[in-house]
Amino acid sequence: MITCPKCNKELSEGTKFCDNCGSQIFETIFCPNCGQKTSTEFAFCQSCGASILEDTTPEAPLVIEAPQNNGTQISCPNCGKKLPEGTQFCDGCGSKIFEIIFCPNCGQKTSTEFAFCQNCGASITNSLVPTDTKVKPKKPIPKKAFLFGGIGLVAVLLLVFIASLFLKGGGDKPYGLYLRDGEVFYSELSKKEPLEITSKLANGEYVSDAEMAYAADTLGSYITFSEDGKRIFYPDRLGSDSDGITLYCRNMKKPKQEPIRIDSDVMLYTVNQAGNCVTYLKGYDGILYQHNLEEKEKIASDVMSFQVSEDGKKIGYYNEDGYYIWRAGKDTNKLASDISSLVYVSEDISVIYYIKEGGLYRQADDGSDKEKIASDVSRVVTVYDSGEIYYTKAENTQKPLMDYVEDDMAASDSIMLEPERPEYPSYWDFETTDEYNAAVKQYELAYQVYEQDKQVYQEKVQRDRMREELNQMTMDETAYLLYFYNGTEESLVTDGLSDEYDVTYAADSPVLTLPVYNQSETPQIKLSKLENTYQVYDLVQEALYSVSERYLAVKNELTVIDQIQAQAFRITPAGDAVYFLDEVAEDGYGDLYKMEISSKSINSPSLYDSEVYNSSLYFVSGDKLIYYKNVDNDSRKGDLFLDQKEIDYDVSLYSVSYSEDSGSLLYYTDWNSERSYGTLKTSKNGKSTKIADDVHQFLSLDNGDVLYLYDYSSNYYKGTLYLYRKGKAQKLDDDVVAIIPINDSKMRGEYYYGW
Repeated sequence: MITCPKCNKELSEGTKFCDNCGSQIFETIFCPNCGQKTSTEFAFCQSCGASILEDTTPEAPLVIEAPQNNGTQISCPNCGKKLPEGTQFCDGCGSKIFEIIFCPNCGQKTSTEFAFCQNCGASITNSLVPTDTKVKPKKPIPKKAFLFGGIGLVAVLLLVFIASLFLKGGGDKPYGLYLRDGEVFYSELSKKEPLEITSKLANGEYVSDAEMAYAADTLGSYITFSEDGKRIFYPDRLGSDSDGITLYCRNMKKPKQEPIRIDSDVMLYTVNQAGNCVTYLKGYDGILYQHNLEEKEKIASDVMSFQVSEDGKKIGYYNEDGYYIWRAGKDTNKLASDISSLVYVSEDISVIYYIKEGGLYRQADDGSDKEKIASDVSRVVTVYDSGEIYYTKAENTQKPLMDYVEDDMAASDSIMLEPERPEYPSYWDFETTDEYNAAVKQYELAYQVYEQDKQVYQEKVQRDRMREELNQMTMDETAYLLYFYNGTEESLVTDGLSDEYDVTYAADSPVLTLPVYNQSETPQIKLSKLENTYQVYDLVQEALYSVSERYLAVKNELTVIDQIQAQAFRITPAGDAVYFLDEVAEDGYGDLYKMEISSKSINSPSLYDSEVYNSSLYFVSGDKLIYYKNVDNDSRKGDLFLDQKEIDYDVSLYSVSYSEDSGSLLYYTDWNSERSYGTLKTSKNGKSTKIADDVHQFLSLDNGDVLYLYDYSSNYYKGTLYLYRKGKAQKLDDDVVAIIPINDSKMRGEYYYGW
């Protein structure tokens, strides 16, 4: 037996990954170059730097689907090993066992491996609370793997196709953050020397440039600036035994001043508008603190999520006991108790919506009583700032499976009998011998026919067994009812919702698309088509779904979308237009339609474009639609379109970035997946301009400038950093490992969405 070094669970000899915590079990080996003792944990010898693995080239990211349930066991979808039900990590290959879910925005199948839908970019975990307020820390894993290794193979794609992220720091001055020599550097994008922000980022541990490159996106999620740009908050001196990051604050106006150490084991944090107050969760126990850059104050324990006002003087937090409001210098107020799930918090933390014992409630922070909106709620689809809500209820019934089966073989099976040999007459009944002999001859003829069609008879016997089973077995049928709450009262939208998750909704206005059963048609499965009774479950669900029709709901009013195979719905945030594909062929191409919506009418679908690819349809700048044609599935390239205008060809999918300020697109063409670089281009007002060839990574800046890594080595993980400004390229630095992207999320850190 061996023992996991992280959680101390006893494991079988040869185990590669702990089935309890997912930690990799490394093997002690000897460097083939210098002979020193080392471990398979490292790609390079820590004594001489030589490669200690036969192949250190990163593999493609592994997308793992949900395990197949086999009663009390499941199978790892990667290596196929049988595992106990509920296993989180395969102990044979270390794969995380992810669950297959459907995106609540576009309805496409995806996985809990991802925080956002890879089809439309929306949160895939029903993110009803604003994404900068809804948090839950990850489960413990080794710090080195958490930051420098575990996220690597997925993050590298984010580094390459970082399309939608912009450097948005404090102040008006554009800047760049990047990794070089194992540290974080800050550049004012001028001839001025860059400032080294961190001092011992890896804290003495050996971390390769490859691991650093993979970790750039994660690092960016932990870095932010104060609104005025005077202070930067960042991780430094990361240890392998840490539960989070060690957070520091540096005065950018006084770069030689010693940085302020906020705390260690910081999982998640936010900074107030003035930049002088940090609120954060410490460790996996969820201890909530606030730090004023001089000292910290403990707020609460076992916190699962929190929200902070802009001035930092009001905090809303949620734990197992309920939801609380904390105010600086005042007593903490308990706003709600025994919450099953928190579904929405207003931006100013004045109103919360939550589920308690199946009821949906609204509670305001004004001393008023809680308001019950609905009972027996199955799922809250979305809550709008206006107080309007879509939610579902579920009604369960049981029916015999035979109710769904058409016995199309009943007549022929009833006369199909196995021949029986006549009984020999008694010895005194001599006068019947002739009759007996004749009966035997008739039986023998009948048996010859039976022998020839014995397989047909056996199939009849199998159907008889299925008839008996189908009359005994029942099926749980769930009817979903969709409701709309206008802020005052609820109204039923439909009682025939075929899938409570297969809905697409607008971000800012109560508009959604949904599938509704055609109630006039009851699915009937032909008995002759069944191989076993368990097929009925899947076939009924498939039949029910196939007879459903797509509808558009504006508040509580339904309008049928009269198209043959409407799918891949996209609704503008304002809810004034719906796009969808129809008659999608096996090659993935279909006709793109648009429905315009106003307060007075809903226009019929009109053809918007033809031969549109059924993936990578998404909005930029609110309502500008990106889509592709002529896609090569192997290379993931195609012809890029923006609002019916062709932008360019041979454009890499998911590589497009749109600059709000400049109104221009940035994207890759001629992407080389083996060398991890392509041609970076920009397009504005219908004119495309090449920025540079051999670009590995790029980022848009607020002012329209572009940072990019040129001539990047995928073996040494280094390239040259350039600034593209007003048509000219300016070299900024050499041997840069990665550009660090920073988005504008208020909450900083890596975390799960959901409660």
